Amino acid sequence: SGSANNNNNNNGTSTTGDDEGGEEKKTKSLEDILLDTWDAGTKADIGELMSALTKKNCNYQTVDDKWTALMILAGLQGVPGVPSAIRQVQSLGGNAAIVDRDGWTALHWAAFHGSADAAKELAKTQVKLLTVTDNEGMTPIELAKKEKNDTIAAIYEEALGESKKDK
Repeated sequence: SGSANNNNNNNGTSTTGDDEGGEEKKTKSLEDILLDTWDAGTKADIGELMSALTKKNCNYQTVDDKWTALMILAGLQGVPGVPSAIRQVQSLGGNAAIVDRDGWTALHWAAFHGSADAAKELAKTQVKLLTVTDNEGMTPIELAKKEKNDTIAAIYEEALGESKKDK
């Protein structure tokens, strides 16, 4: 079990006991941080995720489902700090157009999970993504309506309407 080459487990290099080594905290992978943040749901502390993100890894996708930080943030309904976190990830180069295994963008995530704060934030800069269809052929607006998240559908429709006026 494991690839440790020494037989002496009492030298402080063991990664099993988490508080055994005092300062020696095993660093969590971005994969684990992303999944833990999502699993925490409305109790998520997005601070850990935000401090782990850089220009190089801000578009990292989880192994199984191809989720990005922006998607997870967009799905965290009612979690404080989500709009500014979304802005921060985008300023690092976070790409809202990346799709997960279901063909969902971050805007689909906000639509499905009823995250009004995230929807408003994403709609400000990502209007063009409101026409992107997922693997079932649904746009974020159609997905919001299907899930009875009418507030999100209205936010997106208003953003789409505004963008048509600008042209």
